[in-house]
Amino acid sequence: MLMRILSSAVGLAILCVILVTDRQMLYFATAVVGVLGLKEFYDAMKQKSNPLSKTGLLFGAIYILLIGITNLYNTYSVILILIMFLTVFTVIIISYKEHNIMDAAITITGFFYVCVLLSYVPLVRNLEAGHLYIWLIFLVGWASDTGAYLIGFTLGKTKLCPDISPKKTVAGAVGGILFSIIFVQVYMIILIKYYHMNIDGYIGIALLIGTIGSIISQIGDLLASSIKRYVGIKDFGEMIPGHGGILDRFDSILFVAPFVYYVITMMML
Repeated sequence: MLMRILSSAVGLAILCVILVTDRQMLYFATAVVGVLGLKEFYDAMKQKSNPLSKTGLLFGAIYILLIGITNLYNTYSVILILIMFLTVFTVIIISYKEHNIMDAAITITGFFYVCVLLSYVPLVRNLEAGHLYIWLIFLVGWASDTGAYLIGFTLGKTKLCPDISPKKTVAGAVGGILFSIIFVQVYMIILIKYYHMNIDGYIGIALLIGTIGSIISQIGDLLASSIKRYVGIKDFGEMIPGHGGILDRFDSILFVAPFVYYVITMMML
């Protein structure tokens, strides 16, 4: 437990430094996290298949950097995805004795699961006042995780998905939602009071982001658990002491990032 707390504190300090520095640092850090997370995914799936790891990692890093620099999903990102598809399928044709269509499917799935979803982090940062809104991604994900753990540990009895994650409970899921709503609500008040932001209907927006964001976060967590159970591993890696690998810590963030991006985008219309 002590190691888990210490690594969380160090990770939070690093995250704060990255988020308050310039955008280029965030682009680079997101690409690094994406590559490391995608490698963990491919390594895990090697229990069941033989993904084209190098191809996926190369395109994953380029994709995240491209999205950050160009600031939107545009023709270039679509072209890059098409090139990746063509490259992957060309490789399995050339090396048909070593790779098959399932390897191609796993390679592409990992690319979208980790890198495409994670690319929404720099997209949120590039929005107007994005340096403030980007905190919502991590606030929702980690407040939800904390609430689920604390409430589930103290009040949880009924299991949520025992076949996938035996420790998760219905009470924990509700606690995660409540914590997420409270933390987002407080953050919205801070933005209005101390940063003089004009957020119409902020109570409803906080309720929306806190509730749906927490549900999405928990779905992401359960998906990661189902993948680990499928391939027969406990954690995706050992990079973060007390937590496991990159994906073990960022599994919920992957799905929250695009949700926050589209909610904030609609707020600006």
